[in-house]
Amino acid sequence: MTELSGIPKGFRAVKSLPEAAEAAAVVRAWMDAPEQQSLDVAGLDLTGADLSDMDLGDGLFTDAKMSRVKFSRSDLYHAHLEGADLMGADFTSATLAKAVLDEAVLDGARLEGTNLGSASLWGVTAKAACFRGAKLNGASFLKVDLTGADLSEASAFETSFKVLVDDSTRLGGFRGTLFGPISILEGEERRELSGPQLESWFQERGAEVQALRPRWTPQ
Repeated sequence: MTELSGIPKGFRAVKSLPEAAEAAAVVRAWMDAPEQQSLDVAGLDLTGADLSDMDLGDGLFTDAKMSRVKFSRSDLYHAHLEGADLMGADFTSATLAKAVLDEAVLDGARLEGTNLGSASLWGVTAKAACFRGAKLNGASFLKVDLTGADLSEASAFETSFKVLVDDSTRLGGFRGTLFGPISILEGEERRELSGPQLESWFQERGAEVQALRPRWTPQ
């Protein structure tokens, strides 16, 4: 949406179509469709596409193959990317607010400065992904593999952060409030941290984090 990303609503200037003929035809048809019609490429192969600087809000990308596809600065507000292959995809400065990325593959993806406010990431693998300067306010990172990821200078507010990290996960300048616990991979062993221990672990790595208590406890 324009108020979140600065991209005019309905803006559809595709820089590069997908290499696959079927996906290219779908994108081409959508470019001529009414403004209120969302892009639906669920299950298609979008390899080679450059969808930067576009309004892709409410788009359906479920189970699509989008390795190394470019979404820089695009607006994907409330888009559905469940199960999508986004390995190496570029979301630099994009808006993914309220997007659903459950079970997506984000290994090596670029999300520098990306707005992930209130986004849902469950069962996601994001090994070596770059979230430098990303905004994670209100997002749900549940069972997310962030080993080797870069979260330097990222910010969070009341973010559910039940993730897996390791010694190569970069956290310098990360700040905000989180609901844990987090799991730390040390060799072949894992340990879980919450509360003051979680805060101290982040602090030792140059981050400033407050661990929040759960809003409710099971009866």
